[in-house]
Amino acid sequence: MKPTFTVEHWPHGQLVCAPPGEAGIQLRAVSDYLNKLPPGFCLSNGIVHHYRQSGRQYGATVALGTAEGISKWKEDITTWLLDRKPETQWWWGTDVGRSSAVIFSVLGPPCLAAYYYGNGAVPVDAEDFGRCLRLLALFPVWRERLHEVAQAWPLTPWPRITTRWDELAALEAEKQTALLDELNRPEAR
Repeated sequence: MKPTFTVEHWPHGQLVCAPPGEAGIQLRAVSDYLNKLPPGFCLSNGIVHHYRQSGRQYGATVALGTAEGISKWKEDITTWLLDRKPETQWWWGTDVGRSSAVIFSVLGPPCLAAYYYGNGAVPVDAEDFGRCLRLLALFPVWRERLHEVAQAWPLTPWPRITTRWDELAALEAEKQTALLDELNRPEAR
């Protein structure tokens, strides 16, 4: 019988990986596995992104651990990245989402992986927008070039989002999500 996934045990948590040759894991299998874990385990997409992009681990689909374990795991990854260029630290880091990858692919160094990962995605909520804000805080000169993202993705909500960027940045999380929802509606185009 072919396994539906494998589990790698790491010092601060677990990586749940697709079987060799498979692109992903059935959501039901992951859900069943999560239900068997002790209370307090949570998911971390950022850790998975790190392992996929840095080439240190292939096939990772889900990272699991306690909140404390996930935090320590992210600290270990940050420490491992310290001697790399800032762009590499960010791309191989744990605070990358699809919309921030779009910004990175347009304004940063050539990175096909960021382009394909982002593929025009826009921030859909405050958490997603927060990753974009933190990226621009790392590379502040990119803020004045944000219009280039809108130019690169004109048939998406990026043009509307970039023109209201400062307004979005000033809002509380709940209001950011509401405004992003409004800006992402097809009728707003």
